[in-house]
Amino acid sequence: MSRMGWAVFAAVLIMALAALLAAVRIVQPARTITVLGEGVAKSTPSQGHLLSISLTARDTNAAAAWSKLGGERRRVLALLAAQGVSASAVRWQNLDVSKPSPLVVQKLQLARPPGAKFVPPAYLDEYTASETLQLTHLSGAEAQKLSQAILNEGVAAGVNTFQDQGPEVSAQVRIRALEAALFDARTQAAAQAGKLGLGLGPVLRVAPPPAVPIKPFPNAMGNGPVVRPMFRVLAPGKVAATVEVTFALR
Repeated sequence: MSRMGWAVFAAVLIMALAALLAAVRIVQPARTITVLGEGVAKSTPSQGHLLSISLTARDTNAAAAWSKLGGERRRVLALLAAQGVSASAVRWQNLDVSKPSPLVVQKLQLARPPGAKFVPPAYLDEYTASETLQLTHLSGAEAQKLSQAILNEGVAAGVNTFQDQGPEVSAQVRIRALEAALFDARTQAAAQAGKLGLGLGPVLRVAPPPAVPIKPFPNAMGNGPVVRPMFRVLAPGKVAATVEVTFALR
């Protein structure tokens, strides 16, 4: 190629590179900061106590187990009626009739001493019918009175377990805990941004807290990261919220 040809080729190449560079937009990575915020909220006394009562009945026949559970329900309602609680104030939840799964049998077999003969417990051939009764909006005195009555007579009536769960945790309490967690996250992020000489921009992302890796135990199965819930009940009527918040920096 002649000297003139090389010059033309170089000029064309330079022009093409210039056009390519002009078309390329250099994007700076967005500056962000991510923090964990925590907040706590409590129920007000006016929200009342929540009393939870569980009933369980077993039988080798599913219909018979359910019938036994119905008898327990009637006896518990009679006990509550004697304490001034109407049937309309009772809320029934978690109704279930089930039989132990084969996995239960496998676990029991693996747990027996080496060489020992496996004798399956009788309940493995039985159906379990269960349900939970809840009484809401109780005062502290009412909850205590009912708890004492159930303690005295509930076992004979068919009560399996019961618990005064304290003031109810309503959606409003969780919202207040979440608001407190977001405020905590903003306070932390603003302080860290200030140390860098930057300002805090808008919220870009709000998510549950990330999972925490755990160290596996020897011979353990199924170990892995533990997922942390967004909400945790710390005490009756007291809830904590944890959120991961990402802010823009400017």
